[in-house]
Amino acid sequence: MKKVNHKQTKITTLFLIAAIFISIQIQPLQVLAQWTAVGTPGFTPSTSGYSNMAMYNGEPYVVFKDDANGGKASVMKFDGNNWINVGNPGFTNFPVASVKIAFDGATPYVMYIASWNNKPTVLKFDGTNWTIVGLEYFTPGQAFTTDFSINNGKLYFAYRDNSWYNRASVMTFDGTNWINLGIKGFSQGDVWNCSLAFNDSIPYIAFQDNYWGGKATVMKYENYVWSIVGTAGFTSSNVGDLDLAFNGNTPYLSFSDGAANFKASVMKFNGSSWSLVGNAGFSAGAVYFINMAIANGQPHVIYEDAANSNKSTVMKFDGSSWSNLGSAGFSLGSTSLQTILIDNGTVYVAFDDVGYGFKATVMKYDIALLVKDVTRSLSLNIYPNPNNGTFTILFDETDKTPDQIEIVNDLGEVVYENPVIFNTFKIQLNQPPGIYFVKLYSTDKITTQRIIIQ
Repeated sequence: MKKVNHKQTKITTLFLIAAIFISIQIQPLQVLAQWTAVGTPGFTPSTSGYSNMAMYNGEPYVVFKDDANGGKASVMKFDGNNWINVGNPGFTNFPVASVKIAFDGATPYVMYIASWNNKPTVLKFDGTNWTIVGLEYFTPGQAFTTDFSINNGKLYFAYRDNSWYNRASVMTFDGTNWINLGIKGFSQGDVWNCSLAFNDSIPYIAFQDNYWGGKATVMKYENYVWSIVGTAGFTSSNVGDLDLAFNGNTPYLSFSDGAANFKASVMKFNGSSWSLVGNAGFSAGAVYFINMAIANGQPHVIYEDAANSNKSTVMKFDGSSWSNLGSAGFSLGSTSLQTILIDNGTVYVAFDDVGYGFKATVMKYDIALLVKDVTRSLSLNIYPNPNNGTFTILFDETDKTPDQIEIVNDLGEVVYENPVIFNTFKIQLNQPPGIYFVKLYSTDKITTQRIIIQ
């Protein structure tokens, strides 16, 4: 029988215990980012369609075609615990062919296209009921591929105008009536996929311009005239779905790019011409229902992803390249009619969710912090926050000076680390805008605070 060396066994055991203890003490903070449902996924009472989202006071609101109420429009909001109705469900007079929601201050407005005549109506919520704004069905003819937005208290409606050779028209509400903004049918030819955005008080519209072979054109309304921004039909080929948004004073356009097998592309206007943001066709496969939001200078796009079983994928541009935000195809099943919004640094998305019985789902990109074996934290102050990458860190002098500082991005990548010598010190972080986490390590403490670089 083999003799057991008890001394060696004891030493080995003590070594393992020490190693485990050390690994616990130096266990780094883990940043876990993932897509999570806001409330219950598939929260609508029955099958839904045309889901569209807006945010107010940190709460997502979703309007949708409510098949539990005859295909009329309903609005629900998430109150922090549950999805609840805003007013009566099925509040429109007729079933809807599309819907959109927007806010003027604290007041939600809904635009819907009636399925029986393809004309628009706008309603607002007065705290109890949804009431019609101006005339019901206010366009002279049918309206297709529409958009609805509110800017500086004014309501705008853009559409393919069936009464004017299917060209682009925009209407606004003057407080009493819906009136044309400039001339009717101001585009050179017929259009598809209208998208509205604003630079301060100036309305811009983007559309698929069939006068130019289905390429993209952007126009703006200034000094009572609609004019082309850059060149008409500026994309290299025809486009599919498109969405217009602003980064400061710079317009960005996301679109399904016919020159790249209808993968996603984004372009921006530099004051004289349109140029690509990153590579053309940066998505893995063809995209549908693309929608864009920009925060801290970073464009984010969501789309139905043909390369991932038509599930939802979000990608963001970090200043040099496009990358997935979380997993590609993160939804349970295929999706359509996606909306993306960024609220206080948190990315929210809404879509019609086939994975949950064709009901509506809202998800957010959650950044969770996992800290192991932390006995207590330091008293930490970081200012200014948000900042431009330059900030000061101050912690309580009664605490022991921490040994190490580390800063990680929202993907958990370390972008800065240094030993700590003083209780107050200044940092200049040369990183793109976004969310970061400052971590201070000492023997028995790990302290973390979120910062936002703008």
